[in-house]
Amino acid sequence: MPIPYSSEDLSRVFDGRVLTRGRTLVLLGAVQVSLEGAVIRAVVEDNGQRHAASVTPRSAGRRVAFAFDCSCKHSGCAHLAAASLAAFDRYPALRRAEQTNFFDRMAADAVAPERQRLAIGLAAGSPPHACVVSFLLVAERSGRQEPVSPRKVMLDATRSGEARALAQLLGGGDETPTGVPAALVPEVLSLLAQTRVARWQATGKQITFGSERWFEAGSPPALPPNSAVIMGRSGPWYVDGKNGAVGPIRRRSPPASLPPRQDRHRRRAASSVPAASEPVIIERPLTPVLRLERIEFPDGSGRLQRAGRAGFHPPGPRGRGGGA
Repeated sequence: MPIPYSSEDLSRVFDGRVLTRGRTLVLLGAVQVSLEGAVIRAVVEDNGQRHAASVTPRSAGRRVAFAFDCSCKHSGCAHLAAASLAAFDRYPALRRAEQTNFFDRMAADAVAPERQRLAIGLAAGSPPHACVVSFLLVAERSGRQEPVSPRKVMLDATRSGEARALAQLLGGGDETPTGVPAALVPEVLSLLAQTRVARWQATGKQITFGSERWFEAGSPPALPPNSAVIMGRSGPWYVDGKNGAVGPIRRRSPPASLPPRQDRHRRRAASSVPAASEPVIIERPLTPVLRLERIEFPDGSGRLQRAGRAGFHPPGPRGRGGGA
């Protein structure tokens, strides 16, 4: 069993943003963790790639130090933070009780309240909801997440105007997550892209506004894995799981097919056309051609006479004249 550690030990090693990203990966179910003796091993899926991470806690006096290794080759990355947090949650024996004295408690009391940033998540919905929007307050230092209702976001003057407008559009109620009806899909997706803090929950990608995309009618849209189609009242919208872009979908009809007889005639005519390297005249009216030839024949005296083939008459007896 690895040496137990606490969240404070992790906060001394990882930046607050890294811890937040690691906690998000854990919540998305992208971390598989196991123990091998004193080593924590994990496989973390992030942006379609699998990373192998190992964490080894070591005793350093009253504190705990860590030896890290990740296949992404970055020290202090979100994959290592996700592995540490996942093991911390899965194996309660790894939780170390904090030992504080009087001066530690005084210092803790003197620390200002931890700042919380607003995070917005978008997920696919089920009828009667086209999609689902959730608001979260994320502690910048510890990474703790707290669900918050649209009403609190709407009344919080410290939040951006786009986030407050989104909360108001969703009704400003106390329900979280909040279902979005089909009639509000265009406005909600547009505001999500404007907040700059909204993410597609399936991949963690930031929501951005993309261009409209055309797809063939009668066939499913060709989108990357972990994408989705959200049905609005005025038409469908796509969410690109690869880059987080959202936009309207337009359908185009496939080219009309010719009737069987006409199509057969077209294919026969196409097959009879010679190659471009052999220029010929195609489908021109026929022009009659008169060909004249000379032939030789013996007369009564044994001499050869010549005449044209057309309008030829044999000559008369010798001395009387004749001709053709």
